[in-house]
Amino acid sequence: MTILEFILSAIIFFAAGWFLGRLMLMIRVSANINDMLNNKQIIFNRPESKIKSAPVYTAEEHNGVMYLYDITTKAFVCQAPTLADLATHLYKHENIALALVVFGEITMWFVEGRVSDKAINIE
Repeated sequence: MTILEFILSAIIFFAAGWFLGRLMLMIRVSANINDMLNNKQIIFNRPESKIKSAPVYTAEEHNGVMYLYDITTKAFVCQAPTLADLATHLYKHENIALALVVFGEITMWFVEGRVSDKAINIE
């Protein structure tokens, strides 16, 4: 075996090993993505450019009255007797169709004047 044959065989084995390694990596990544999709750990959303960011509020209850505050600035937004009334007020008077609200340890969406704790699809 000459030095040229040795170098050529080394290049072929290196290329074959690299190709098989990349193929195995691709198969493992594909299997992980499929598992996550089947377990609903990955949720696809629309592109960010089409979605306006939703404001985040915190709700508190004192003496039977619900108060809504902006979570970042702590500014008072509105008050109402129930969470549903807060959602309606936010939609009708503040013109906010989509907001995330934290009430204690509960997180919910205010969607067009309604309270929803389900995941939403923004169109």
